[in-house]
Amino acid sequence: VFITGRKDSVVKVNGQKVSLYEVEAVLRSLDGVRDACVVVEQIEPDAMIIAAVVLEDNASDLSPLRQSLALRLAAHKRPKQLVRVAALPLNHNNKIDRRRLLDLAAAERAGDPSTCGTTASPASDVLIVEIQRVLRGAPIDPQLSFLENGGDSLRALSLVAALRRGGRRISLDQLMSASPIGALVTVPLAAARPAAPARPGPRAEVSLPNRAFLEARGIPDLDGWSQAVAFDYTGALAAPEVAEITHAVLARHWSDLVAAVPVINGATAADELAALTSRISRAAGRVVEAAVFRAGQATHVVVACHQFLVDRTSWILLASELADGLTQGIAAIGGWRRPESDRDTWIALYNHHRLSDRASDVWAGLPWATSHSLIPSAPIPPRVAFRRVNATLGDAAGPAGKVDDLLLAAVLISAAELSGHGCQPLDVLGHGRDVIAGGVDASAIVGWFTVIWPFVLDVTGASPPDVVRAVAAHRARLAPIAHTFGNEHYRPDAEPRWRCSTSYNFLGDVEIARTEEFAVNPLSMQTMHGAASHSLELTGYRTGTTVQLVIDYDPAIMSSSAANQLASSVARVFVALGMG
Repeated sequence: VFITGRKDSVVKVNGQKVSLYEVEAVLRSLDGVRDACVVVEQIEPDAMIIAAVVLEDNASDLSPLRQSLALRLAAHKRPKQLVRVAALPLNHNNKIDRRRLLDLAAAERAGDPSTCGTTASPASDVLIVEIQRVLRGAPIDPQLSFLENGGDSLRALSLVAALRRGGRRISLDQLMSASPIGALVTVPLAAARPAAPARPGPRAEVSLPNRAFLEARGIPDLDGWSQAVAFDYTGALAAPEVAEITHAVLARHWSDLVAAVPVINGATAADELAALTSRISRAAGRVVEAAVFRAGQATHVVVACHQFLVDRTSWILLASELADGLTQGIAAIGGWRRPESDRDTWIALYNHHRLSDRASDVWAGLPWATSHSLIPSAPIPPRVAFRRVNATLGDAAGPAGKVDDLLLAAVLISAAELSGHGCQPLDVLGHGRDVIAGGVDASAIVGWFTVIWPFVLDVTGASPPDVVRAVAAHRARLAPIAHTFGNEHYRPDAEPRWRCSTSYNFLGDVEIARTEEFAVNPLSMQTMHGAASHSLELTGYRTGTTVQLVIDYDPAIMSSSAANQLASSVARVFVALGMG
């Protein structure tokens, strides 16, 4: 079946709408492209976007063109196949002959299957399949790296965890490296490395520096701090079956903490998110709560956990497991390989092997003396006292890491404009999964591994593009040693200096585990990042290509007009940076 309609027709690829006109416009805007035409071949159940391009020169390597598209188009919008033509063919009506383009594309695929970017790779078939899944059907060029193909750190973590569930392993460092996908290989999990080291001797407290950070903030309602996510399922399984699978997935990580998942009637996602989070209490031993209910044409799964058990990456891992479990069935879950370590063992390994890591001179060398916070330091009130501003910033395709740099740059520029000070100190939250402790990484472990570290960068007098470059360079320099700040400065006996009143957290793409039958409910964007640990918190995320910003602020030290002004400024600067 071929779709050969008007060029501005809107089609669906992997359940998401794509404007062929938009794809053509982006192609024509790229350097070296003289003309382009986009067509779609629909071979059930997948749609393939094909682009015919007329180039300014006779270059045979289309990799630079694919890289440019990855920066400008969301993964599902990118052409799966690029076809070079000397000129766009015309039919007897002197219009572009789209069927002829489809024939040319088919002939090229028959002669060289690698032109689709999905075959002719030494990487294992299972790796290619899993990469296509986490990139949601995007075209894969085996000559480009995972990042160049549109991947990011969260997708890499999801991929690593999915492979391990199937008994195969690839390291996070390999996946995030510059190596082309075609050169990557997975190995059977049993042969990947010796068994995880035995847990070190007993410890009075098994925790990471991030917990000491929260406990030192004097947060009055820390006992009930929680994060929660709602999932929507529209498949054929009945609610009791969904509840059984949900329990099986949660029990993989918290077998001693998870009760049977109830099926309830007459609920809404908003009501259940509120109900479950209100029941969380560490003192009472209620740290994981879940429920399933039916509403309309969908079955909804709601899960709430205490802050000390989950982070944004944990939700991605749980969503991926739940999506796979609902597809494969309850019997398959029992055959999944477990992570190489559990949360408590990995934390103990961190305390034994990595807690002494230091980079004191680096942190002391930040421009603290010239920094000036947008808001004053103040005690953290209960979470019910905080107010919230939600802002839609606009569309931004390309790798999540680049969007993160643009958004952080927009935050720094806006804060400098509003305060009159070009050096704004703020805490950045990272996923912390790239730290190796005792030979074991935490990439597939559900837990709270967030790394909190200060981002202090003077942008006084810098142009907006220079700020973006400075943010990327500053992050690249400090992120690999981010855990060392908490090791030294979040200890219970540490001197309370260099504390930031503002935090920044980019959740990335929150729809990584989305399928035709499974998705993260939009309400989760308000509950996934938990309660506030700073007087002013800025949290960004992306759904599809749309970037959103959530600002939580303490009204005792920041007015609603100031919070709204900050949101408006960040939106304006972000859009300007994205167009630059």
